[in-house]
Amino acid sequence: MPLVRIDVQKGRTPEELRRLADTVQDVMLDVFAAPPGDRYQIITEHAEGQIIAEDTGLGLERTNGIVIIQIFQQGRSTEQKVAAYAELAKRLEADCGVRPEDLIISVMANRHVDWSFGLGQAQFLDSTLTSVVKPDALSGQSLDSNRGEQYVAERATMRPDLDLDLKGER
Repeated sequence: MPLVRIDVQKGRTPEELRRLADTVQDVMLDVFAAPPGDRYQIITEHAEGQIIAEDTGLGLERTNGIVIIQIFQQGRSTEQKVAAYAELAKRLEADCGVRPEDLIISVMANRHVDWSFGLGQAQFLDSTLTSVVKPDALSGQSLDSNRGEQYVAERATMRPDLDLDLKGER
């Protein structure tokens, strides 16, 4: 259940913003193995000067085309995260014209207990989401699990056109 925040400077058309969001969602489906129909995105546009992003000493030159993506999730492996960074950079450049130097991505882990999808209920915990295996109340911690890696590898096999590198460094 990734919740994705996308922050950009003002100036993109509604169509460009939708293409940006759609591209991010495609990566969530293909690399993070998000279930179909599982889309939670928040797009925030900022006035010029309201995004301050230095280069962290990497020698990157940022432009007004900056895009900052925050992904709140649980259960993704290091390999999935590294593959998502690369795939987001590749697809956002190809599909949306986002320079890789202007892309900042942060992935934050949470647990099943940290989610309510409405009605004041904890759907992961009360078995409302029947498609989710719930080993315990704290399940969903972001760990490098064999199960998650296997699922991503299976999705990559189903989509050989993606050419994903799932063997990132730990």
